[in-house]
Amino acid sequence: MSRRLLRTCCTALVIAVSAGLFTPSTVPAEEPAPEGGSAPEGGSAPEKGAAADAETTGAETAEARTAGRTAAEGGVVVVADGSVSIPERIARRIRVTGVPNRVDQIPGSADHLDFRALENQNQGMGDIHRILFRLPGINITEEDGYGLRPNIGMRGTGTERSASNTVMEDGILAAPAPYSAPSAYYFPIAGRMEGVEVRKGSSQIKFGPRTNGGALNLLSTSVPDDLRFRLRIAGGEDRTRKLHASYGDARAIGTGAGTLAWLFETYQIESTGFKELPNGDDTGFDLADYMGKLQYRTPASARFPQEFTIKAGRTDETSHITYLGLTEADFAANPYSRYAASQEDEMTTDHEQYSFRHFFQAGENLDFTSTVYRNNFSRNWYKLDKVDGASIAAILEDPEANADAFAIVKGGASGDDALAVKANNRAYYSRGVELITGYGLRAGRTWHDLEFGIRLHEDEEDRFQHSDLYRMEEDGSMVLTTAGTPGAAGGGDNRVNSARALALFAQDRIVAGDFTIIPGIRFETIDTKREQYGADDADRSQAPTTSRATTRAVVPGAGISYQWNRAVSTFGGVHKGFAPPGPGMSDDTEAETSVNYELGSRYERRHMQARAVAFYNRYDNLLGKDTFSSGGTGSGDLFNAGKVNAYGFETNFGIDAGRRLAWPFGVPVSFAYTYTIAEFQSSFDSDFGPWGAVEAGDRLPYIPEHQFSVGLGLERSRWRAEAFGNYMSEMRTEAGQGTIPDDERTDARIILDVTGELSLADNVRGFLSIHNILDETYNSARRPAGLRPGLPRRFITGVKFGL
Repeated sequence: MSRRLLRTCCTALVIAVSAGLFTPSTVPAEEPAPEGGSAPEGGSAPEKGAAADAETTGAETAEARTAGRTAAEGGVVVVADGSVSIPERIARRIRVTGVPNRVDQIPGSADHLDFRALENQNQGMGDIHRILFRLPGINITEEDGYGLRPNIGMRGTGTERSASNTVMEDGILAAPAPYSAPSAYYFPIAGRMEGVEVRKGSSQIKFGPRTNGGALNLLSTSVPDDLRFRLRIAGGEDRTRKLHASYGDARAIGTGAGTLAWLFETYQIESTGFKELPNGDDTGFDLADYMGKLQYRTPASARFPQEFTIKAGRTDETSHITYLGLTEADFAANPYSRYAASQEDEMTTDHEQYSFRHFFQAGENLDFTSTVYRNNFSRNWYKLDKVDGASIAAILEDPEANADAFAIVKGGASGDDALAVKANNRAYYSRGVELITGYGLRAGRTWHDLEFGIRLHEDEEDRFQHSDLYRMEEDGSMVLTTAGTPGAAGGGDNRVNSARALALFAQDRIVAGDFTIIPGIRFETIDTKREQYGADDADRSQAPTTSRATTRAVVPGAGISYQWNRAVSTFGGVHKGFAPPGPGMSDDTEAETSVNYELGSRYERRHMQARAVAFYNRYDNLLGKDTFSSGGTGSGDLFNAGKVNAYGFETNFGIDAGRRLAWPFGVPVSFAYTYTIAEFQSSFDSDFGPWGAVEAGDRLPYIPEHQFSVGLGLERSRWRAEAFGNYMSEMRTEAGQGTIPDDERTDARIILDVTGELSLADNVRGFLSIHNILDETYNSARRPAGLRPGLPRRFITGVKFGL
């Protein structure tokens, strides 16, 4: 990537000069905090201008609250003179938290991290895991140390490949194939985002298809209202290099003809990696992301205000990441080493996204938001699968019983065809069209914000895989001895999974005095198909064996909140959780369903927020899926787990002590804590590795019981610094109860990150970010095969420019 990085950097500098970036100016770089600090991070920190709103929101009278006077109370953004804010209307329709500075009025658990809240993390590696450590109720399993392949769960759902949640970018489903193959081998690039939203509880059923845990929406950089240029260049250990640049502008088209705006952005990062191969090869990654937007907006005086937005993006990645971990003994000796047998492991991915969104305001209280989208994704993870016929998971689980194979894994000489390296070659597409209708009306002293949505969606996963066979030489190098034929093995190596889905939802946001109530219902009908090609049909010339299934679900839910006074509100809700089983399910496979409850309270005053929520999710049937990443065979088979109870408590708190006490500098403080228990309620035997023989009362694997984070910062307009720590208790790696055996757990750990920033000149700021400054060494996971370390202490430093 070095030449590409250099070319892009030079182009960005040329644009900067032509834009007048280096002329004297008083405009601060990337909107630094005003004197006195910024809003505290972690949850519903208000954006610009929101602090005063938060101060007065609770003071509004019941009469004003029910008259639909403001965006928050009325749902439709109608201000005193009847004018309408199109961006806020669109935010209502496509964002999971709606208008950002009104998160506190959602009758459920919701968090919005804005541009400023993401700044500290985006100055580092842009790891989505580290971003989400700031929020409660989220379970995370680290895998590669960089967050390239995120494993995210919510309130006790499984974390594996983030497949149990609805993941979106700008309100559009982001998984490679959300219905037929939701595992997140592609995940939106967190480092280029300007916002992250999380919504859990009853009010997130609008965002399906998965409603058991929650919805995660990443917000890409918005099209600017005027000239904006940003450039960030950074470097660090392991030859880490990063470039993030964006350029956009908006121009009026003639007189009264509207506004045309655009944005171009690139995010590029590379590293040679922190792990060590015996031959010295790279173990890192090379990622390049490009995105562009073109937007037209009619003038405010138009009879029917409209907005048209076209978005296109591409992401390319090459990563030398492996599924092969370490044994206990080798992890203790050097947790950052890699075995010689993983030297050929490499993943290549290509992702394209296209969308067209149209907003049409048909009346003062009626609007339509339509979206057409298409995502293409291909990936080939070429990685060690077996040695002498034994899986890598089995070898590392018992190296003594597999001594000969383990010797080869470590670099011992072998015969021909001893090592099987599998090319997990898969292609995906996802496409659809969605229409959301919003209508606001007043019935007496009650305001209703009605929403109706329909989405037609289609996606597909095409597996065309093969295995190459290698010999290990005396010097520890691998030599190809037999090349595989794509698709020749049949089974999971040669098949196509697809799904077509119709989703409908209806929701009413009712504001009556100090009560806000959101009842809603979702309907999903999903037709899945698996086309299985035979082992003797590598060219797919014969008709496949086809299996079809239809799943239908009705998902109701309701949330309610009550505003006690200017600062305190209480909320609660109940909703049905649902997750579709996917293609190829057997006759006895059931959809994943649950009934979820939450009850909480929120405190919101100027420069201070706090929230506490208790949750209880009662699963009627939990599903597991056999994947390579979970340590399985990769067959994709589904497993019923029956009844499971997941319950716990989450709380977060944020304050800017400096602003609250009128100090001349800001002191933002944040805290988040999550307690989670997830238990099987029945006994059964399963072929799904992480479960195995389950007894009633066994805890689910990879769900920490305790986790908390604390952030402390100091800020002035020309500088700022923050220390952020995250604690996670040990986790089970296999289902069980009682004391966790040493060989079935991860390590409890504390990670402390430190960031700092200093203004060097007008529009120029320097920054330093140190991850894991205490250099904590810990085992973060035992899947897919063997122990895996977290990121060691690493620094990255650079400069950023903004106009």
